[in-house]
Amino acid sequence: FPPRLYGTQIIDRDLNVIRFYQRLQGASKNSLWSSNVALSVLAAMAPRHAAHAVDKVGGITHILAPGKIPIYIRGDSDPSSAAKNAWDLLIPVMTNRHRADLFFLYPARGNGKHAWCPSWDQVNGDLPPASSFHLDGDVSYREESGLFECEGWLMKDCVLQGFAKPDPDGRCRTGTLRLVHADAEHSFSVAAHHQEPIPDGSYVLIGDRSIVGPDGIVWAVGAFNSDKRFEKLSVL
Repeated sequence: FPPRLYGTQIIDRDLNVIRFYQRLQGASKNSLWSSNVALSVLAAMAPRHAAHAVDKVGGITHILAPGKIPIYIRGDSDPSSAAKNAWDLLIPVMTNRHRADLFFLYPARGNGKHAWCPSWDQVNGDLPPASSFHLDGDVSYREESGLFECEGWLMKDCVLQGFAKPDPDGRCRTGTLRLVHADAEHSFSVAAHHQEPIPDGSYVLIGDRSIVGPDGIVWAVGAFNSDKRFEKLSVL
């Protein structure tokens, strides 16, 4: 190569590239493949500026879906619509672990294409702080049917009480869960680390498949619809 390629400017640039990949490699080993990452990534991206709204989805995609990047249209004529469409395309190609973050840790019902995870409008709204709970669950995607599946604990006909109203000071709320098993009624203490209302009533709970630890198990709260598919309302 000509000697000019080994000038100070080129060397500085190459060192910066090396440092970038070292930081990326360290981040991926320490955090990107662990649980509780997806909400942290979304919260970090929400306040950032992009020339095109859809480019923010592209940035998220490189972190949460490193194996396959979907094709999307920038759509300058309708940037908001383009970003929403790109987000919907990202959900099926996310890793199973990152989808589990959205399912078990995002406390509200999705108001977009999917009820089990936040819409793009919700992503750009007030996201809850990242949770410290450890998750072992996965939410997989079946491309042939277009369905999302979760393997975990299942409890039906659970009566929840104590979460109909938010706490005035924004503190963690506690309530009770009651169910009947083997002709006996059992009662458990449950907690909501968010302020989304869950009206008193009977629900279906899907739990992360982790073994019970000091913090218990994280549960998605909802009900089965007429198609026998789970519709999420909140989390506990």
